[in-house]
Amino acid sequence: MSPRAPAHKFALPDNIFLNHSYLFNFFYWLLPKDYSKTWLEAVEFSYKDRPHFIEHAKELGLFIQYTKAKKIPLVVVLFPFLQADNASDFYMDSIQQFFEINQTQVINVEDIIKTNKLSVADRVVNSNDGHASEKLNRLVGEKVLEVLKTGYIR
Repeated sequence: MSPRAPAHKFALPDNIFLNHSYLFNFFYWLLPKDYSKTWLEAVEFSYKDRPHFIEHAKELGLFIQYTKAKKIPLVVVLFPFLQADNASDFYMDSIQQFFEINQTQVINVEDIIKTNKLSVADRVVNSNDGHASEKLNRLVGEKVLEVLKTGYIR
């Protein structure tokens, strides 16, 4: 049996404020979060457990099938966990390999982080919000634009 990620702790009224207010959302992400080990274990299990990964790969394959059928170029931007180096090793390689085997262009954000020598502080919004910073998003956007301009879309 796979571990389950813990449910969100906020009740519905709180979610209404957080989901429909930029101001409340902004302040919410300034607060420290309790991302327990249980959540990370659940994510890691999903990628390391072969049957789970096969199911996930089938879902990803649907994106590839759809874009090929519609003749839509597909570029996958693969983000690691940004709060710590190598925290995403358990899934980054397998996901990148999956897309490359299926002849899909992949932009690995880890490469952008390493090339630009971005510290954790430079790549996340703040110490309580692990989303990509403005700086990292700009660098990723520049890479996407570069890929589109070179025509290296498979």
